[in-house]
Amino acid sequence: MRETDHTADAGAEITGATVEDVFQGAIEALYSILGLSAGGGCIRPSVPVEIHARGRRLDETLVAFLNEVLFTLDTCGLILPVECTVNITRDTGGFTVRAGGAGDKYCRDRHGPLREVKAATLHDLDVTTFEGGIRARVVFDV
Repeated sequence: MRETDHTADAGAEITGATVEDVFQGAIEALYSILGLSAGGGCIRPSVPVEIHARGRRLDETLVAFLNEVLFTLDTCGLILPVECTVNITRDTGGFTVRAGGAGDKYCRDRHGPLREVKAATLHDLDVTTFEGGIRARVVFDV
């Protein structure tokens, strides 16, 4: 047997001044991997979209959040805007993220065809602070 490289994963590194900035940047990274033309006025703010996720640790919360963004797109056809409002709270059980904004319904003619992304994964997951901000690394199963 011989192990071989495969292209079943796509990764992203996101930096921001705040945790909320990183979560917004992670939405943008996911949309880029999907091939979703979410910028440049392609999103018509016409539908309220809200995403809620929870995790014990901040990195787990990021993965849960991105998977909820994917689930909402896959099942409801709703696109959460990159410029959404993101609120993250912490309690004794972990972190909760709530994001929302005026989103859009996915339309292949306007947004283009999507690359299949199965999930955000725990593989190589990392969220760390550095002088001046926060950096996250997340891998998607494609």
